[in-house]
Amino acid sequence: MEKIWICDSTLRDGEQAPDAGMTFDQKITLGNALIDLGVDILEAGFPRTSSMDADVIYRLAREAQNRDVIISSVARCCQADIDVSVKVLEPVINDKKGHLHLFTPTSFTHAANKLHKTPEEILNMTREGIQYAKNFAPIKWSAEDATRSDKDFLVKCVQTAIDAGATTINLADTVGQMVDTQMQQLFEYVIQKTTHEGVIFSVHCHNDKGLATANSLFAIKGGAREVDCCMNGLGERAGNAALEEIVMAIKTTPEVYPFTTKIDTKKIMEVSRLAENFSGFQVSRNKAIIGKNAFLHASGIHQDGVIKGQAANIKTMYNAIPPELLGRKNEIVITRHSGSCAIVYVLQQEGVEVDQEIARELLQHIKERADHPKSFTREELVALYQELAENHKNS
Repeated sequence: MEKIWICDSTLRDGEQAPDAGMTFDQKITLGNALIDLGVDILEAGFPRTSSMDADVIYRLAREAQNRDVIISSVARCCQADIDVSVKVLEPVINDKKGHLHLFTPTSFTHAANKLHKTPEEILNMTREGIQYAKNFAPIKWSAEDATRSDKDFLVKCVQTAIDAGATTINLADTVGQMVDTQMQQLFEYVIQKTTHEGVIFSVHCHNDKGLATANSLFAIKGGAREVDCCMNGLGERAGNAALEEIVMAIKTTPEVYPFTTKIDTKKIMEVSRLAENFSGFQVSRNKAIIGKNAFLHASGIHQDGVIKGQAANIKTMYNAIPPELLGRKNEIVITRHSGSCAIVYVLQQEGVEVDQEIARELLQHIKERADHPKSFTREELVALYQELAENHKNS
């Protein structure tokens, strides 16, 4: 199966989310955990904008010398930025495991109004930056705001970058404006219109419309073979494409995405919790893949199906993803929406010898408890059952 390269930007784009900043030690710990997870490329920072980023990149590059990962440093297409990135990548740059990620705005909105550059100046900036940088390391070049760029001008920029020496071309949906097939069509158009032998196309999506993962997957269908993403979907504004969502969509839908990644999915939860704790951005309970509720079942009908599925060794009775792939498991929680099957199941797991009549009475009691709208802990459930059992004994 063809490989999809996972480029993790949690330490760079993820940390650019307001108040998601991490300490030096936290970034080193998380960076090493991401390498252990199996990311192909660790985009470790933007050193020209932050001395801490520079220190982090250098430290991670030094520690990653004998590991299966590429360390990437971000720079604008200008010599001063590139020189700083080259310096911090020094431990890995000679064996081609240090990459330079350059970018240029390609939309007229950004080029004219942010940089006050003409289209020709944008082309020259791209060409000159890459030609200079390629003397030091392999180049990934990003078209910033690619999705709002004039398509023909975007093609011209991409071809300029390839001709100058870029080996990875990244199209960025910088403001998260695309909708599914639009992204696929953009990649198909650019790939068709350029000469690109030996070049990998990459995608970078933001989540402003809640479509970063979907747009990244449509980009793959359009020809992208590298995906920029962040753990837990961290990132500016509404965040970036979530690493865990992209990886699990590929892993569990091979009939649609006949690709592979080298991510160790059983380590996703561990790394997710590190990113959550270090960034301070709490993962929503109902967040796909990694949320607390992702494999919890409270509805009686669902619980009955899950319990019967487990007995028949069916892991996906009410799951799209087998929880074992993530080192997780299906869990039954008792609420007023639960059924008698779940009550008996949980009590038996707690070592209680269950009387069916008392279990039904307990379920009715739970359904009538208007003062207890949340789930019941296992300890509460056992205590309630024992109380009812004692009442039966004494009556």
